[in-house]
Amino acid sequence: MVSTSSITHATPASFIAHQLSRGSYEDIAKDFLKTDIDVFIGGGFNHFAKRTDKLNLIDSLKSRGYEVDTTLNMVLNSTSNKLAGFTAPVHNPFRLNGRGDMLAESHCQSN
Repeated sequence: MVSTSSITHATPASFIAHQLSRGSYEDIAKDFLKTDIDVFIGGGFNHFAKRTDKLNLIDSLKSRGYEVDTTLNMVLNSTSNKLAGFTAPVHNPFRLNGRGDMLAESHCQSN
């Protein structure tokens, strides 16, 4: 799964999460630990690492065999079959030209 927004945003997360509110980003992040998804790439690092409940879901992802990358460059150079690629603390920044080629570049990694 690849998203130009936060990976915990309602649209991409609808494939993974089951929460009452689309704004429950931290609860949605916990739902990622209940799936067998191999690769997910997008913003949302803070929903896994800088949580109000102080849980560190990054360690939980690593213990489940995920390589956790925190930049698009790291994602593009990964050879892991299990990848959690975070490209922004929350949402990826929107620039004058949109989000550039980020989605296409990330999609190449997920194939």
